Amino acid sequence: MNHQKEIENKKELIVEEYAVLLEKQEKLSPIAARIISLLLIDNRVALTFDELLNYLKASKSTVSTNLKSLGNAGFVEYFTKSCDRKRYFCLSESGYKLRIEEILKSYQQELSLIKKIMAFKDEANQITHNTTKRYRNGNEAPYTNFLSKIINCIKST
Repeated sequence: MNHQKEIENKKELIVEEYAVLLEKQEKLSPIAARIISLLLIDNRVALTFDELLNYLKASKSTVSTNLKSLGNAGFVEYFTKSCDRKRYFCLSESGYKLRIEEILKSYQQELSLIKKIMAFKDEANQITHNTTKRYRNGNEAPYTNFLSKIINCIKST
């Protein structure tokens, strides 16, 4: 097996592996996830519609629909070159920023809810005199510390 074929096979495996992760994390369709994965790994700045079609082996309408939805979601953008009617698709930097901001928001919401749980436990324990009905405090502390560190880390970048 020649080295170029070996590299292409590894590329296909990585594209597929990352696409499966994106399908789960971002709730993307398989084709949309593969488009993002391919644009991320390819050695060119951008790919044309025909290059995406050729790699994905999907119908024109499927690729077109997924590119449009990825564009609307801010993941993908395109540009044209003068004297060339082709559109060149690439990953959008703002899409990644938006994704990180959504992750940060999710962590902040979770931390806020855990703090509500802690406040509820404190309040309930002050009212309840029966020791068997008291709520255990402290088991959420390691997780709240972890979430706080992640939130601060994301904010600092």
